[in-house]
Amino acid sequence: MIGNKFMTWTAAFAIALGLSYFTPAIVAGGEQAVAEEAAETPRPTSPLKAKSVDYVDVTDGTGTLKMSGIAIPSKELYVYVDDEPLVRVITSADGKWSVEEKVSLDDKVHKVRLEQFDDKTRMLAARAMFSMSVPKSGADGKAPAKP
Repeated sequence: MIGNKFMTWTAAFAIALGLSYFTPAIVAGGEQAVAEEAAETPRPTSPLKAKSVDYVDVTDGTGTLKMSGIAIPSKELYVYVDDEPLVRVITSADGKWSVEEKVSLDDKVHKVRLEQFDDKTRMLAARAMFSMSVPKSGADGKAPAKP
């Protein structure tokens, strides 16, 4: 009990000073070893990004959604619009991806979610989310002029 309080106090003191601190680790045979751990753990960064998004509306109510970007190379990428599955693509060896799908979008705000999963654990490996809206078309099928 006293040892745990001492280690907690030591770690807190080391963090406050910006130093690395040591934590005990159990090794085979029940002996204790010392493992060095950095005071600050770097945040993971996801390479999953949508670089371009375009939606072309057609007069029958269905349009074409085009997106492209980068992601974890050679993995499945799942694309959702308003929490509904839209498409699954395999990224290239250099991580590039693109999709072109028919979808009907109104002039409301839509949520787009991109996800990739780890092959072994099937846990989420990368996610990107954004919102988009489609300007309401005029009578001629073109977006209204901006003031």
